[in-house]
Amino acid sequence: MRLAATGVCHSDIAVRDAVFPVPRPIILGHEGGARRAGGEPRFKKVAPGDRVVLTYLACGVCPTCLASEPAYCRDFGGRKHYRLAA
Repeated sequence: MRLAATGVCHSDIAVRDAVFPVPRPIILGHEGGARRAGGEPRFKKVAPGDRVVLTYLACGVCPTCLASEPAYCRDFGGRKHYRLAA
């Protein structure tokens, strides 16, 4: 991805202030806009040059995710992979 813009939100500030137990070092700014670059075969749903929106990673299977509240994912910050929304 080629990041074009990012913002700092309340959760970034909470991570900065150690409210969430997130290991350091960390790059904050998980909400942003980008264009998909070429040579990234793991991304199947967007083509090179497509505009994309970046956000937090959620597991999609915990009770809060299943209740349509992925911002409160019980594994927030623990995801080790990327997942593109359908």
